Amino acid sequence: MPKKLFAVSLFRKRRPRIVEPRPGSRVAFRRHPRVWPLLLTLRAHHQQPNTTMSVVSAKRVNPILAAYLRSLAENPLATKAVTTGVLSFFQELLAGKLAGSPPEELSKAQRTGLPPVDWIKKNHRAVKLAIYGFFVAAPLAHTLTGRLQKAFAGKTAPKDRIMMIVVQYLLLSPIQNTAYIAGLAVIAGATSLAQIRGAIRENFLRIMKISWAIGPLSMVIAQKFLPTELWVPFFTTIGAAAGTVVNMQVRNPVGKLIRIDSSDLKLEVLQVKKKALISKAQAQAKRDAEASAGPK
Repeated sequence: MPKKLFAVSLFRKRRPRIVEPRPGSRVAFRRHPRVWPLLLTLRAHHQQPNTTMSVVSAKRVNPILAAYLRSLAENPLATKAVTTGVLSFFQELLAGKLAGSPPEELSKAQRTGLPPVDWIKKNHRAVKLAIYGFFVAAPLAHTLTGRLQKAFAGKTAPKDRIMMIVVQYLLLSPIQNTAYIAGLAVIAGATSLAQIRGAIRENFLRIMKISWAIGPLSMVIAQKFLPTELWVPFFTTIGAAAGTVVNMQVRNPVGKLIRIDSSDLKLEVLQVKKKALISKAQAQAKRDAEASAGPK
C-alpha cells in the first residue's frame, strides 16, 4: 500500500489527521486508481520473472523436441548427420512405393538365410542413401548453412532477408541438388563420370524448379512464424518431403540412363570375351597341329 501522509498536532490530543496529497504530485500519481494496479503487476513481475516463464515454456515444449534441440545445441553436426541419414533411408523406401518400384525380392541364390542380412541386401539402395545422407548431405548442408548464417548475422532488415533467400536458392541449392543427383546416380549403378554428368544434365533443371517452388515459401514461413531454434527441425522436415519428390522424379530417368549404358557395357564385354575365345581356340588348334606334326 502507498505511504500515507500524516500531520500530527503536538498540542491537541486527537487522532492523526490524514492529509490528501497535492494534485499532480508523485504520491497522487501513484495512488491513481488506474496507475496503482499497473504498479502492483509490474512489482509482481519483477519479483519472479524467470521462474514463471520457465515453468510455462517447460510445460508447452514436447520432451522429445526439447531433447532433440538440446542435442542439436551440444552436437550440431552429429545430430544433423544422424537425422539426415535416418530420413534418407525412409525417404528412399517411401519414394520407391509411391513411384511403383519397390525393392525386388531376392532370389534363392542371393539369400543367405539370415533375415537381417537379407533385409539389408534387399533394401541396399535405402542403406546406401542413408550412408550418403550421413557422410555427404548433412556435412555439406551444415557447412553451407553455417557460412550463410555468418554472412547475414545480425541483419534483420527486409532487404537482408530477401537477399538471404536469393543466396540460398540461387547459390547453395544448386550445389546441394547437384551432389544429391550425383549420389542417386551412383547408388543406381553409375560407374563412370559420363553417366553421372548425364544424370545431372537430365534432372538438374527439374529438381531446381521443385526447390524454387518449395524453398522460398518455407523460408518466409520460418522467418515470420517460427523461433530460430525451431528452424533446423522445420527445414529438415521440409527437406525430407522435397527429397522424396525429387527421388521419385530422378528414379526413372536415372535408372533408364544407367540401364542403357550398362547394356552397352555388357555387349562390349561379351564381344571381348568372344574374341578371346576365338583367339584361344586358334592358338589351341595351332598347338595341336604342331604336336601332331612333331613325331613325323
